Amino acid sequence: MSDSQAKVAEKREANFRQDLVGLRGVAVLAVLLHHFEIPGFVGAFYGPDIFFVLSGFLITGSLVREYGRNLERTGKGSISFIGLYLRRARRIVPAATFVIIAINLYSYFFVNELRRHSIYVDSIWTFFFGANIRFLKEATDYFSTDGISPLVHFWSLSVTEQFYVFWPLLLLLAAKLPIPNLSGKSDAWKKQMIVVLTALIATSFVWSLTVFDQSANRAYFSTFCRAWELAIGGAIAILTFREVHGRSRKAVAVARNIGLLLLFGSVLIVTPDNFGYTIFIPVLACSFIIFTGKYFPADLSSKTLGSLPLRSLGTISYSVYLWHWPVFVFAHNLGWMDSILNKFLGIVVTLILGTATYFLVEQTFMRIPIPKDSKFANENLTSRQLIQKRVICGIAIGLVMILPFNVFIKPKLEYRFGKREPVKVNSQPINNRFYSGYGVESAVVPPNLWSQEVASSTKITSIPDDLDSPLSMLADPMQYRGHGFGCMDISKSSAEACAKGSKQSNQDPNAPKVVILGSSFAEALVPATAAAFDPKNYNLRGYTMGMCSIADVRNLKKDGSDFPECSVYRAWYIKEIVKLRPAVIVMSTYAWRMRDRQDTFTAKFVKSLMELKKSGAKLVVVGSMPVTGQVAFCMTSKTRLGPDCFTNPNSRQNRRDEEKAATIIAGGIYIDPRPWICTKNVCPPIINNQIVSWDGFHLTTWMSQNVGRLLRSELVKRGVIAKQ
Repeated sequence: MSDSQAKVAEKREANFRQDLVGLRGVAVLAVLLHHFEIPGFVGAFYGPDIFFVLSGFLITGSLVREYGRNLERTGKGSISFIGLYLRRARRIVPAATFVIIAINLYSYFFVNELRRHSIYVDSIWTFFFGANIRFLKEATDYFSTDGISPLVHFWSLSVTEQFYVFWPLLLLLAAKLPIPNLSGKSDAWKKQMIVVLTALIATSFVWSLTVFDQSANRAYFSTFCRAWELAIGGAIAILTFREVHGRSRKAVAVARNIGLLLLFGSVLIVTPDNFGYTIFIPVLACSFIIFTGKYFPADLSSKTLGSLPLRSLGTISYSVYLWHWPVFVFAHNLGWMDSILNKFLGIVVTLILGTATYFLVEQTFMRIPIPKDSKFANENLTSRQLIQKRVICGIAIGLVMILPFNVFIKPKLEYRFGKREPVKVNSQPINNRFYSGYGVESAVVPPNLWSQEVASSTKITSIPDDLDSPLSMLADPMQYRGHGFGCMDISKSSAEACAKGSKQSNQDPNAPKVVILGSSFAEALVPATAAAFDPKNYNLRGYTMGMCSIADVRNLKKDGSDFPECSVYRAWYIKEIVKLRPAVIVMSTYAWRMRDRQDTFTAKFVKSLMELKKSGAKLVVVGSMPVTGQVAFCMTSKTRLGPDCFTNPNSRQNRRDEEKAATIIAGGIYIDPRPWICTKNVCPPIINNQIVSWDGFHLTTWMSQNVGRLLRSELVKRGVIAKQ
C-alpha cells in the first residue's frame, strides 16, 4: 500500500462512525424480536424506520459531498446517477436475489402449488422493488401471520429503492434552482437543499397522519408516507452540528442519553394501532443521536451503540433482515414457532444464514470496483484485480440469470393432487351456471347424516387423492365463485339489471320471489340458496355488493378508506325490495370494516331489518361464517394439512350474537351456520371431499351447494318452505 493510500485509509477509519453500525444492529434486533413474537416486543416493529433515517443520512451525505467536490473542482456541481445506481445495485441486488431464489427453491420442494404460485407473483414484484405496492394492492395485514407472504418484509427495501430513484434529482433541483433570499450566499446550494427537505418532511408527515386516519395499512406501506423519515436523515446529513463545550456539552450529552432511552423505550410506546402518531418518537431520537454523534464518540450512547455485539449485528444486518421473515414464516407454517425456545432457535438460524450470506454473497460482490466517473477504468487495476473483477461480474450475471428459472417461469397449477384427470369445466361462464354442478359433482349426503360427515372430516391429515374440488381454482376464486347473477360490486348502472336475476332462473313474474341480500358472504350463499329454492319454481333476485353490510353503518374498503357507495346502494336496494314484495329475503353480512363503533352494530342492523320488513317478506338471516382454514396457506407441505387448517368454531361469535339479537327483535328467522361446517370443537378445511372456503371466509361454490340442502331442511322446519 502506498503512502497516499495509507493516508486515505487512515482518514476513512478516523471518520468511521461505529455508532451508525450499532444503530443498524438496534434496528435489526428490534425487527427480530418483533417478528419472532418474543413477549414484550410487540411494538418493536420500528426497526425499518431506523433504517430509513440511516439510509437518508448516508446517501444524502454521499451525494452532497460528491456535489461539493465537483463544484469546487469544476465550478459546476454534479452528481453521477450511474455511479449511485451501480453502487446501490452492488450493495442490494446480489443478497436480495440470492434470498428470493432460496425462497422460491424451498417453495418448489416443500410448498403446495397454490402458495408457490402466490410466492412466484410476490417474487416478481419484489425483484423489481415493488413489494410495498404489491402488498398494499393485496391489502396485506403486516401485523398478521395468517397466510402471509415470506417476502412481505421486502416492502421496506422497495420503499428505500423507490426513494433513491428520485432523491438525487430532487437534490440537484434544490441546489440548481435558487430560492429567494438565499441565492448568492455562501453555500447557498446547501441552504436551498435544507429548505426543500424541510418542506418535504412537513408535507410527508402531515400526509402520513391523514392517510393513517383513513387506513393504517396504506400508511404503513406507502412510499410517500415514509418520505419524511428518509428526508430527516437527509437533512441532518447536510446540517452541521458544531462541537460544543462546557455546560452546553453536558446538556447535549444528557439529551443524547435521553434519546437513546427513548429509542429503546419506544417498544413500550409504539403499537400497531397508534404508530401513525407515535413513530416520530424513535425517528427523532435516532436522528438526534446520529446528528450529534460525531462529537460524542465516547459518551454512554456512543459506547452502547458502538459495543461489539451491536456493531457485529449491525455489520450483517442487511442479510439478517433478508432472512429473518422467510425463516419465521416457513417455520411457523410447520408449527415450529409454538414456544419461546423454538422462536429463539429461529433467531439463531437467522443469524447463521445472515452471517453466511454476508461473507459469501455481500462481501464477494462488494469487491467489484465502482468507478468514480461514468465508465469503468480497467487501466487503474492490477492484473489480479482485473481477473477478480471479471470473476465476480461473471458470478453476478450468473446469479441474475438463474432467477428467471425460479421466478419468471410461472409454476404449473395442477387441478388436483394425484393422477386423476383435471375437471373439465363447461365453456359457459361458470359464474352464470345457476344450479349446475359448476363442473364438479360431489357425493350427496342427506341432511341427517351431514354432522357425521363433518366429524369424520376433522380426522383427515392431508389433501385426499380423490379431492372433488379443483384445487387450482383457489388461485383464481373470482372466476369460479358461484354468483348465479353474474354480478358483484354492483354499480348504479348495473344494479337494476343485476337485481333481475340470472337468465337461468325463473323469470315468471307470478312465481314467488326470493331475494339474496348482503355482502360477499351473501354472494357465497347463492348456490346454497339456489339449492334451497329451486330456480325452476322461484324467481331468484340478487342484491349483493362486496364489503357492504346490510346494517346501516359506514363501511370501509379493504385499505381502510371510507366506502360511501355502500350507503347509496343500501338506500337504493331497500326501496327496490319494498316495491318488489318478495316472499323471502335470505341475508348474510359481516361488518368487519366499518367506521362506526362496534357496539352500535345491533341497533343499526335492526334499523335496516325493520325497513326491509316493510316489503312483507319473511326475513331469514344466516349468521356470519366462522373463520376456516385457508388450504393454500395452512398446508405444511405439498399435501399435508397443518394445525392452522383446523379452526375454532367460536370465531366471530360476538358478531353472531349481535346478528341473532337483531333478527329476533325484527321478527325474523336466524340460522346459525356453524353446524354446517364445524363440530362443537373444530372446523375442518375439507368436508365431503370439498374444500370448505376460498379464503377462510367465503364458502366455495361446491361447499355452498352442499350446505344448500341443510338450509332447505332448516327452512322447511321453520315453515318458510312447504314440505314436499
